[in-house]
Amino acid sequence: MLYEVRGSYHYPDLPTENLVDVSLYYSKNILVPIEIKSERPIFNALDLEELALTIVDERREIENEFKKKSTKKKMSNFHLLNIRYLAYLEGNERHAKNRIFSSFLDDVQHQFLLVLSLLSYKNYPLVLDDVFRQHYFEYRFISYLTTYFYYESVKYDKNIRRRNERETATLDSSIEEGLTLKDSIPANEKSSSSRETFKDLLTNDLLIESFKILSNQQQSILNYYYVKGYKEREISDLLDISQQAVSKAKRKAIEKLKKLMKGG
Repeated sequence: MLYEVRGSYHYPDLPTENLVDVSLYYSKNILVPIEIKSERPIFNALDLEELALTIVDERREIENEFKKKSTKKKMSNFHLLNIRYLAYLEGNERHAKNRIFSSFLDDVQHQFLLVLSLLSYKNYPLVLDDVFRQHYFEYRFISYLTTYFYYESVKYDKNIRRRNERETATLDSSIEEGLTLKDSIPANEKSSSSRETFKDLLTNDLLIESFKILSNQQQSILNYYYVKGYKEREISDLLDISQQAVSKAKRKAIEKLKKLMKGG
């Protein structure tokens, strides 16, 4: 967009016009021209500079939040940069609808990182590239695990059903007139249909050995999450630990499996 700026800046070393997306903030009525001449808006330099200073403040706070392990802040807490973030998503709808990219942005820290990169601040574009590559690998790896466990679970259930059918046929056989073998077995010994442990589903030798190295808690969490389909909140209630502890243990377990299966 073509525009003019009148007046002078108080802080000439501040890259005001690089920080302020004039076209975007003008379209959102945040930046108001002092005059429109030949369809070209004319802005007051001090108005641009005020926006630039606010963006610098928001950028500083976002960077601080990004460096924390966890944050209670949301992208919406940063008015001007949230507008920049949403504009990026609107302008890159194909990316926004991509499941991997969408899952990446489920983490607010990744939203902060994206915004810092959009501003070409420090080396954050390179950091974004590295973090997204790691997320992509983890997403594919977790998809592999989920698919693997699903099909192994189906196969396991089929085997259990076949075994139960054989057991039922045997147990229903008469051993005396009016008495079957089933009648002579205590109730808790009649069925072996309940799925036992997570590792019962594994057939990949490397994955089996890698799984054995995990802690008991990590094994339990993977079992509940990937095989039984429990949510993290439900697992936290079952194990009497915080949801954050469940999420952290699951992440570390996946990282350990990844490392072990890569031969690390």
